[in-house]
Amino acid sequence: MNKCYTEKTIEINLNIKLTQRSDMLSFGSDAVLISAFAASFGKGRGADFGAGSGVISLLLAKKNHITGIEAVERNELLIPLIEKNILQNGIDKVKPVLSDVREYGERGLDFIVSNPPYLPKGSGIENLFSNNNDARRENNGTISDFVSSASKALKQGGQFFCIYRPERLCDLIFAMKSNKIEPKRIINVYHTVQRPPCLVMVGGVKTGKSGVKISRPLVLFNNDGTRTGDSDSVNNNLMLPEDIFKN
Repeated sequence: MNKCYTEKTIEINLNIKLTQRSDMLSFGSDAVLISAFAASFGKGRGADFGAGSGVISLLLAKKNHITGIEAVERNELLIPLIEKNILQNGIDKVKPVLSDVREYGERGLDFIVSNPPYLPKGSGIENLFSNNNDARRENNGTISDFVSSASKALKQGGQFFCIYRPERLCDLIFAMKSNKIEPKRIINVYHTVQRPPCLVMVGGVKTGKSGVKISRPLVLFNNDGTRTGDSDSVNNNLMLPEDIFKN
């Protein structure tokens, strides 16, 4: 059978070597942002729901704030890629797990992190590669499915970190509240201060008390196209800016 894709290895944040397939969704800033969010508050043992190439798991393991993470991915074609990325970076805290998140059986975890599909099934213009469509669209589970499975996997007081589209924030919060994950932190991410937010990150606690903190805007670029201090903190240190939640 002819190979209809290519592989390419790039160096990303924290000097991680990441191999990607041309027929799969490629690495983007959303993975770094949610990794920085989880690295700033999460610790212990966790899982990455919809791991793709394993980039979020690799970043968190390299940052060394966690004891271990399972890279949960339903696409069997991506498991060898995760294994390759683990091996070439010499990281032993990441374990690939072939599973639909709806069937994930681990329990008692300290945290779950996810960059889930953000488009409803059947919406928008589909990509040439079906794997990209699955990564972007809820073809194999809705946001409610992701959050429900996260709630089952988390221990009481366990943390959930998710990055999503602002226009679907209500769907995410409803799913969290419906599954006993109380939203505790919300960060709106802006490309520049002149534009509406392009992404939103929400952190929640299983069976947590009511009360949420809204951060100041996290802005990635200045008007002249240069990176902001916020962007430097996220990209260089894989941490949120220290003042992100200060009044």
